[in-house]
Amino acid sequence: MKILVVICAVILIGLTVLAVGTLPERRSEVPLLWWTTDNNPARGAQIKGFEEWMVRKGYGPVDLELDSNNRGTMKIIIQSVSGVGSELVDVYDGGRLRELVAAGVLMDVTDLAREYGFSPDKTYASVREEITVDGRQYTFPCNVAIGVLTINRGLLERENLPLPKFDWTWDEFLKWCLAVRKVDANGRVIRYAMMPFWLPAFWRTNAGTIFNETMTRCTLDSPQVIEATRFYYDLMFKHKVMPTRVAIDAMAAESGFGGAGVQWVGNELAVGLNMGRYGLIQLRRFKNFKPDAAMLPHKVMPINFVVSRSAGITAGASNPRLAGRFLQYLAGESYNRLIINDSDGMPPSPKAVKDPEFLNPSAHPGEQHVHEKYHRVAAKYSASWEYSRFVNPMAILRIFRYYITGLESRALSIEDAMRRMTDEINREIRHAVERDVKLQPAYKKACDLQKKIDQLKKEGKPVPIEWISNPVLRRLREAGK
Repeated sequence: MKILVVICAVILIGLTVLAVGTLPERRSEVPLLWWTTDNNPARGAQIKGFEEWMVRKGYGPVDLELDSNNRGTMKIIIQSVSGVGSELVDVYDGGRLRELVAAGVLMDVTDLAREYGFSPDKTYASVREEITVDGRQYTFPCNVAIGVLTINRGLLERENLPLPKFDWTWDEFLKWCLAVRKVDANGRVIRYAMMPFWLPAFWRTNAGTIFNETMTRCTLDSPQVIEATRFYYDLMFKHKVMPTRVAIDAMAAESGFGGAGVQWVGNELAVGLNMGRYGLIQLRRFKNFKPDAAMLPHKVMPINFVVSRSAGITAGASNPRLAGRFLQYLAGESYNRLIINDSDGMPPSPKAVKDPEFLNPSAHPGEQHVHEKYHRVAAKYSASWEYSRFVNPMAILRIFRYYITGLESRALSIEDAMRRMTDEINREIRHAVERDVKLQPAYKKACDLQKKIDQLKKEGKPVPIEWISNPVLRRLREAGK
């Protein structure tokens, strides 16, 4: 048996040597960069554009290759630690950015960004938390997505229904929803006004936040969050202008239009949904669809959600300055024009919105003035997610999903769910600080600052904006709220 095993091992080794020896060799002198991203059809044009841009700028030829099979966070970390990861990786939100930075995967590009011209001031101020951690830059946006309402204006015009306001209050929004929904002779809703949207993004419209100013404590049990949550679920259960999960499943079984909210809006089972400019890629397939855009309704002030798919350089990149040219390309005119043309979110450079093709795309004549509204939301009315350095953002999302399911099934009261979420998140913060000795000094410093903030608020005095690390509360403070 041992002899058989040895013979098999020798044969396998021989076959491996033969296979490796006959592989085609890469003898090109052109430097190679790998980019870990999704296999979106737009990536081909973006890669070709970068290679041509490098030559046109006089930086020399480069071969940029796509790796779409290793996008998972753990895969990126393991490959980077092993020294076989891509030089460039896409980061899909600020939560994953913080995971990769904590794991030592991403290179700090702050100084390189100043030299190459892709520093945070070259993109929207609202995405700062999406590309920086503790004041240091690690990525630059490939595109920017905003949590705006995209509405079928074509349907409203055909049926002579009221058009949405761009900036509207909760009461104005509800009045519009009741006017545009459709019921049959039995009073059953056969067309909803709006598809459900991400509840945590709605809290901020009532000045409700996940954390306090220094993000050392969860505040989801606040009256503002509870009131916003109640209004949101009243849209579903009381006013029936937004479908519940049960209604969505029932409609899918009856009509066959299941799946994404895009299908519902395209097939006119709903008038609008919470999806930014990138949603037009799919919605344009429906011949009767004509878009309009509006902000999430508010009670205190409009603050929409913004996120960015961004690209960073791995810490183990053999030629980080060459990889840095790709981030420089993302900030430039030629790349931004590609994003404008394929509607893959907002172009990362705010200057690009002056392009006539952005404001009034010739291939889509029904979209005049809509894209300018998307830009206005990103530039003036948005803030990123609340990323506390004292708790894993993925743990927060897990808690949200669990309790939101309980709210939607009405298994939990709003007050009970918010109290439980607050307790669990604060417990996660305590455990994270207890486990990480290096985090404890920063946490103590932040807690001491929070005491000063709380005292100022008690005395009715304004809090210095530089003391506020919470992006939503900072935005409210800037507006004098």
